[in-house]
Amino acid sequence: MLFIYDIVYLGSINSAPQNIPFQIDCLTKCTLSSSFPQVSATDPDCGVNAMVNYTLGSGFRKLREFEVKSATGEVCISGDLDYELRTSYEFPIIATDRGGLSTTAMVKIQLTDVNDNRPTFYPREYNVSLREPLPSSSSASPVVAVVATDPDSGRFGVVTYRIVGGNEAGIFRIDRISGEIFLARPTMLSSRVQPYHRLNISASDGGGLRTSQDAEVFISVIDSAQRPPIFEKPRYNYYVKEDVKRGTVVGAVLATSSDSVFSGLFNIIYRRVGSKTQYKRVVAA
Repeated sequence: MLFIYDIVYLGSINSAPQNIPFQIDCLTKCTLSSSFPQVSATDPDCGVNAMVNYTLGSGFRKLREFEVKSATGEVCISGDLDYELRTSYEFPIIATDRGGLSTTAMVKIQLTDVNDNRPTFYPREYNVSLREPLPSSSSASPVVAVVATDPDSGRFGVVTYRIVGGNEAGIFRIDRISGEIFLARPTMLSSRVQPYHRLNISASDGGGLRTSQDAEVFISVIDSAQRPPIFEKPRYNYYVKEDVKRGTVVGAVLATSSDSVFSGLFNIIYRRVGSKTQYKRVVAA
């Protein structure tokens, strides 16, 4: 996180400490415990009365993100800074001498966003079925659209997409801005040649950070004569004790397909749909 801060002198009281610098700009890499050029004040008095102590102004003593060192006037980072949550801070610092006289400076800190977040896909898995024969206009309509988000602001939050795997024949293309996937070569789509496609989609933000995990798009090509498999029941309920061991079978689901039974050309493959954090493991069989 980068930031600029200004210190503005508000004035002194009686013979209070003087000469707090104002309009100081500083561009610094922010890390926990980092300090800035210190707030300083001088006192025309001599001896003990010339010693100056610095504190945050009333109402800001519990500020978590910043603190001021009482002896030196250094302003330090004491908590996490996040541009997406707050873009600026403004608080007073009071310089007090041993005689009890004081003066105040106003510190304004403006944060500048850095690219500290990667784009994230949600969901990560997409499932699409295409039935042959495809109409001549099929290349103009999107097959599916993937979505990745980035919480950064400005150009760092702008996401672009590209296909990084599973499209060796160039059958599909993706709109790099919208994430919509189209058929680039619809005549090459064939259920007999390749009934199943899996595309890997990557997203990058305006600062060049790429998703840590690609999205996967599963595309099934179905012949017009084929019928999709049908589960015996629309819902399966199983009860499991909380202390069962990993790998324990808790139940099974069953689907049948007339194509599998009569032609013998197709096997039924089971696959979990949804994020890994939402569902447990399903074994394909």
